[in-house]
Amino acid sequence: MNKITSITGVAGVLLGIGALAYSSIYPADTVIITVIALLALALLGWFVVAEFAHFRILARKQATYLRLNNFLMLVFAIFAVVLINLIVRQYYYRADLSTTRRYTLALQSMTVAKGIDRETEILFFGTEGGKEHKRVRELMDMYRYLNRKIIYTFYDLDRSPLKAKEYNVVDYNTLVFRSGEKVVTARGADEEAITNLLIRGTKRKVINVRYLQGHNEHSLSETDRDGYGRVLAQLSAQGFNLQPLDLRGAELSPTQVDLLIIASPKTELSPEEHEKLWNYREKGGKLLVLVDGPGPMTPFLKTFAIQVGDEPVYDTQNVAGTDPSTPLVNSYPDTPITRSFRLSTVFPGAHGLYYKANIMLGFNFDSLVQTSPNNWLEANGNRVKDPGEEAHPQVLAAIVSHPDKLVKMVLFGDSDFASNAYFGVAGNANLFVNAVNWLCGEGAMVSVAPAKVEFVPMFVSEQQSRLLRVLVPVGIPLLFVAAGTLVWWRRRRL
Repeated sequence: MNKITSITGVAGVLLGIGALAYSSIYPADTVIITVIALLALALLGWFVVAEFAHFRILARKQATYLRLNNFLMLVFAIFAVVLINLIVRQYYYRADLSTTRRYTLALQSMTVAKGIDRETEILFFGTEGGKEHKRVRELMDMYRYLNRKIIYTFYDLDRSPLKAKEYNVVDYNTLVFRSGEKVVTARGADEEAITNLLIRGTKRKVINVRYLQGHNEHSLSETDRDGYGRVLAQLSAQGFNLQPLDLRGAELSPTQVDLLIIASPKTELSPEEHEKLWNYREKGGKLLVLVDGPGPMTPFLKTFAIQVGDEPVYDTQNVAGTDPSTPLVNSYPDTPITRSFRLSTVFPGAHGLYYKANIMLGFNFDSLVQTSPNNWLEANGNRVKDPGEEAHPQVLAAIVSHPDKLVKMVLFGDSDFASNAYFGVAGNANLFVNAVNWLCGEGAMVSVAPAKVEFVPMFVSEQQSRLLRVLVPVGIPLLFVAAGTLVWWRRRRL
C-alpha cells in the first residue's frame, strides 16, 4: 500500500464524514452536499481499485486476518451506501398514484413553495406519534420535495419545554416559521396552515387592508350568518393588517391603505365620502367592491361606466340546491384571479353587471365570473322563467382597470357569497381571498382547499378468500422453513 493510495483513502473517509456533517448543519445546500459526497465516493472507489490486489492477499491469510478484512470491507460498504443514500436524498422523484391526489400539494401551495428563495425552517410542536404529527410530516416532505431550501423539525411539546419557551409556544399543533431573524407562529396542522405560514414569513412588507364601516355593511362577527368575520379572519391568518375604517373624519390614501373592501353598504355615503373614494381611486388605490343590486355605490360605479342590474339573476339548469335564485358557477374566464381555479362557487341573490364602454373614460372591463346561458333576469318574482324573460349569460363579477392609470378594482354583483353562511360552500372563500391577493399584488397567497380522502373498499371473492386463509397461516411460514432448510443443507456440504 503506497503513500498516495493511503492518503486517497483517508481523504475519502474524511470527505464522507464531512458531507454527512455538512448535511446536518446546512441541509438546504443541496449542490455542495452532493459535490462533497461524490468526491468522497470517487476517492474511496479509487482506493479500492488501487488496493484490490492487496485485499486479495489478505483474504488468503489466516482466519484472524480474514475476519478483520471482512469487517473492514463491511464497514466500507456501509459507509459507501450511506453516502449514496445522502446523494439520492438530494435528488429524488415522487409519484402520487392515489386517485384523489392526496400526496400532491394544491397548485397554489406549489407556487408558494417554489417561490421561496432563502433557507427556511418550519418547526412543528405537537404530540409525537399523533395523527397531526404524521400528517404534517407527509406535508413537509411534499414541500421539501419542491424546494430544498425548506427544512423542518418536529418537537414534542411535552418533551421539549425549553424549545417551546424559546418560541413562546403553549398550544399543541403550533407551527413556527424561522428564516434568518424573522420568526412567525401559527396554529394548525394542515396544508392551508403551512402555506399561509410560509406566505406570512416570506412577505416583504405589511399589507394594510381596510374594511369600510358606518353604512350598515356586513358586520365583522364570526357568528352572524350575514357577517364577514370568517373570511376576514382568513385574511388576517395570511398576515394582512386588517382594520375597520369609517371614512367620516378619516384619511384615505394609497400610501396608507393598500386595499379598501366595501361590502354592500345599505345607507348613502356622503358627498365627502364619495370624493375620498374618487381621489383614492385616481391615486392608484385598490378596491374590492361587493353590491347587492343598485344602491349607495351606484354614483361611484357610474364613474367607471358600470351599472348594476335591477333584477336578480335566476337559474334552474345550473343551480345550487333547489333555489333558482342561487346560481352555481363552475367554469371561469382566464383571468389572473381564476387561472387554475377549478372550484365551484355559488352566488345567492346575485345581480348582473353591465359596462357601457366609454372611450373618454377608457376603463377595461374583464369578466371574472360569468353564468351559463341558462340564466334569466327574474322581473316579477314568481321564480319561474316567463316568455318575456330572456336567457343569456350574466356577468356576476368583473375586473376593472385602466391602461394608463393605476386603477384596479374587483367588483362582485353579490355580497352574500362571502358571508359566514356561504364561507364554507364550494370555493366561495377561495375566490374572495384570491381576489384580495391579486389586488394586493400577492398572487401566490391563497386559501387552499383540503384534499379529499376517498374510501376504496377491496372486494374478495370466495375463491380468493379460501386462498388467503391457506396462504397466510400456512404458505408463508412454509416458505421460511424451506429457505432455512436450503441454507442448512448447503452449509452441510461445505
